[in-house]
Amino acid sequence: MAEYDERLREKLEKEYKKKMKNSENILTQLEDYKMSYIKRMKEDELEGELIKKQVEEELEREKKKELDRRKAAANQRNQY
Repeated sequence: MAEYDERLREKLEKEYKKKMKNSENILTQLEDYKMSYIKRMKEDELEGELIKKQVEEELEREKKKELDRRKAAANQRNQY
């Protein structure tokens, strides 16, 4: 009976260690996933800010072109 108990104890201990190792692996994978997700979100945010800045600069250039065009048209009208 003691031999059976010893084998059962060893079996249960082995299963416990296996489950703990799996649990560690899952937690590590979860942490890796979280970090990569956060990194991707930050990169997307930076990319969005860059695009926003480029659009604002383009709008400013277009606004300046339109203003210059209007000034040129006004100057032409004043010359006649």
